[in-house]
Amino acid sequence: MIKCNYCETDWFAVNEQGLRSHVWRQHKDKVVERVCDGCSQILPISLFKFNVTHNTYSYKCRKCLRKAERQKAYDDKPESRKLADLRHNLKRRFGITLEEYNAFIKANPVCALCGTDEDLVIDHCHATGVLRGRLCRSHNIALGHFKDDIEIMKKAIAYLAGSN
Repeated sequence: MIKCNYCETDWFAVNEQGLRSHVWRQHKDKVVERVCDGCSQILPISLFKFNVTHNTYSYKCRKCLRKAERQKAYDDKPESRKLADLRHNLKRRFGITLEEYNAFIKANPVCALCGTDEDLVIDHCHATGVLRGRLCRSHNIALGHFKDDIEIMKKAIAYLAGSN
C-alpha cells in the first residue's frame, strides 16, 4: 500500500461517507508528489492539472489525461468518420484506395517472414512508396533498423552464422 509522506496513512483512505479520497487533500500545501490513477506512478504534483473551481488536483497526470481525451475523441467518432479517416490515411501514406487495401490484406494474410497472423503492419519501401507485403510489427521494426540496406543485412547474417 502506498503511504502519505507526511502522516504515514494510506494514500487511498476511505472517508466518513465511505468514498475513496486522497490523503494529500489534508496536506495540499505541503504535497510535492501524487499517485496517478491512470499509470499508478508516483509523480511530481506539477505534472497534474489544478482545478481552481474545486481547489484540487486532477486524479490523473497530464499525460494520462491527454491519452484518455484522445481515446474518448476516437471512440466518439461515428463509424463513417473512422472509415473516412482510414480512406484518407491510405491514400496519403500509400497512394491506394480502401478496396486495394482490402485486396492487399486478403493476398497477404500472414507475416512474410515468420508466418504469424498477429499484430501485422504494412511494409513498404520508403524510397519508392511501393507496398512490399505484410510483416509482424517486430520484423517491420527490425527491417527499419537495418534501414532496408541489403548489404547490412548480409553482414548481420554472416555475423550470426559465425557466432554459432
